[in-house]
Parts: sequence; C-alpha cells; structure tokens
Amino acid sequence: MANGGRKMSHHSRIGTILAFGLATVVLSTEALALQPLEDFRRAARSANFDEREAALVVVQRGHEASVALGRLLPTASASAAYTRNQYEVNVTRPDATGQPVTAVITPLNQLEANISLRVPVIDVGGWMRLSASHSAENAAKLRAEATENDGDAEISRHYYSLVGATWLRVAAQKAEVAAGQNLEVLVRRRAAERALDTDVLRARAEVERQKKVVAEADNQVRAATRALRTVSGLEPTVGVPVLEPAKPVELARAELNALALAAPAVRAAEADVQVAERSRSAAQAAFLPTLSAQANERITNATGFAGRNTLFNFQVAASWSLDYTTLAQARASDSAAALAKLRAERARQLQQDLVSEAADRVDVEVVRARSAAAEEDAAQNGVALWRDRLAAGNATVLEVVQAERDAFAATAGRIQAEADLAYGRELLRAKTKGASR
Repeated sequence: MANGGRKMSHHSRIGTILAFGLATVVLSTEALALQPLEDFRRAARSANFDEREAALVVVQRGHEASVALGRLLPTASASAAYTRNQYEVNVTRPDATGQPVTAVITPLNQLEANISLRVPVIDVGGWMRLSASHSAENAAKLRAEATENDGDAEISRHYYSLVGATWLRVAAQKAEVAAGQNLEVLVRRRAAERALDTDVLRARAEVERQKKVVAEADNQVRAATRALRTVSGLEPTVGVPVLEPAKPVELARAELNALALAAPAVRAAEADVQVAERSRSAAQAAFLPTLSAQANERITNATGFAGRNTLFNFQVAASWSLDYTTLAQARASDSAAALAKLRAERARQLQQDLVSEAADRVDVEVVRARSAAAEEDAAQNGVALWRDRLAAGNATVLEVVQAERDAFAATAGRIQAEADLAYGRELLRAKTKGASR
C-alpha cells in the first residue's frame, strides 16, 4: 500500500511536470500575453455603440440646458432698411420764433435703423424649465455612467469566456498528448504480445477523439475572440492571464444593499423624477404672468414733426394667458411626474435584486471552484493509479481511457468554474461601481 502510494505520488508529480511542460510549450509563443481586462474596458469607451450614444446624449442635454438659459438672458436685436419712395413728403411750418421749419415726413430715400434690448424680468416657468434642463443633464451623465458599468460587465463576460476557452484548449491539448502516449505504450506492448489488438484500436480511437476535442476548443477560442473584439473594439492578443483564487464576497449584504441604492442607474432614475417634477412646476407656472422690459432706439432720416434723427423708448410689459391647452399640459405633467416616481421605485428594486443576485452568484461560484479543484485533483490521481495498474497488467485500456476522460471533464469543470467566478466578481463590481460617488 505504501509502495502504491509512493508510485501514485511519483506519477502525480510526473503528470504535474508534464502538464506544466505542455502548458509551457503551448503558451511559449503566447507568454500569457492577453491584454489586461482594463485595456478592453478603456478601448470600449470609444468603440462601444451604447457608451458612445450615452456620451452624445450627455452633450445634447448640456446644449438643451444652454438653450433654456438663453431664454432667460437679455436679447439684443438690430435691423436696418432702405426704402425708395416715389414722392417725398414734407411739411413747412413756423417754429416758436416764427421762422419756417421743414419737417420731412417721408423722404425720397428713406433710411431706417432699429436697435432693441429685451430683458425678461419675471418668468417663473422659464426658471423651472432651466432647472429641469440641468436635472436632465445630470440624469444623462448618471445614465452614461450606468451604461459604462453595463458595458464593463459585458466585456468581462466575453473576456473570461475567452480566458476559459483558452485554458480549456490547453487542457484538451494535454489530454491529446496523454492519449498519444498511451497509444505508444500499447503499440510497444502489442509488439511484445502483452496487449490485444482491440486495446490498440481503442487507444487509437481515443487519440482521434481528443483531436476533435482540441478542434472544438480552438473553435471556442476563435468565437470568444471575435465576441470580445466586437464589444470592445480591441483585437485580443493570444494568451491568458492567471485566474484569481476562490474567495467569497467581502462585503456584508447590508452594505451591498446600500451600494445598490446609490448606484448610477438608481440615481439616474431619481434625477428623472426631479426632471418631471420641475417640468410640472414649469407647466403650472404657465398660469402666472410674465414681466419683461424692452428698450428701443430708432435711427431714421424721416424725422417727422419731432425733428430728430434718433428716437428712444422704454417699455415694461406684463403678459398673461389662460387656455385649455395650458390646463391640459399641467395635467399631463402631473402624470409624467407620477410615472417617473414609479420608474424610480422599480429601478431601486431592480438594482437591489441585481446586486443580491451577483453576490449570491459569487458565493456559489466560490464553492463550485473549490469543489471543482478538489474533483480535478482526485481525477488526476485516479488517472495515475489506473496507469500504474495498466502498466502492471491489472487494468484494461478502457478503464484508463475512462479515467482520462473523467479527468479531462474535471479539468474543464474547474476551468469553467474559475472563469465563472472571475466574471461573477467583475459583475458584482460593475453593479456597485460608482455608488460611493
């Protein structure tokens, strides 16, 4: 029993060395050269369509706020005109001293210039619309941040799909090498008449099956590479990074719940509520009068009885209107505000569920990763044991092949579990990112 343990340990070390050597050969040109995840995230800022659209919406909302501000600022205007009249009209009358004075009513060549300045003095609706525009701009910024977080989660998913597929290809290539070694052993044993033809044929079939597995793994790598390139706009280089060891979520659920409520998606929905409420105030302010002041300067050669080329006037005007459209608009704004509040409530609940689900997923993936690693270790030791028994003539090729298949399945499961765990962590980070700002 002790000899068996030493032999199993010996073969386990050989298997480990072989795995390391194969991984080194497979990755010698790769040199673990896949770019870090953050590189793909940065590239997506300028390549991802959703993030680019969200950024442009922020710019648009900023311009809309400037338009609302412009309506509250003083407005200057100027105009000039030349008129050729068919007849000149003038009147001659005596002045205070009795001297005749000619007043030009309509000159033959009439020149006019008008300069005016209008200043809104009281416009409650305009002030509310400006406030709503600023809230809309803030909501757009928060929504762009939430879109960026969603993009990070999507890129993480494709990134770790590529990582898992690449490591799975390494494992498949390792299994292919092992199957080839088994075939060589059986060919030598058959030549010494210590193995059956069926054993050799079964081993050769296993080699061909492993070639198919490698081809399928290559296809998965190519598909994952294309998907990552599409969402990020960056061409992935060949190679894989080392996956992080399994560890549970560090934050308490109460803290995660607080982060969920402060996430950009929730704050954007709450900013939409502010937009709706201030738009409602603007609609209600339409029932109030507005007050404005206007100054005008007229320059003309049609001096008339005033006898002056420049004329100035100042006006203060109050306006007020009431119609059914204003009333209907106010009612519509009430409904819009209620709808925005409902959507904000739904956003809070949805974000809490997403964060809790992501945290639960990480905890489950930690267990899966640890169990898969233990399963792989047991399966690899089983392969070493069955190979020892095959060498001693106490096992069949079918038993060894089955053990190797089980070991490969365990390795694939471990790789998938570790990749899922890494993605789960990134998903949780994305759902809580920006919550502290």
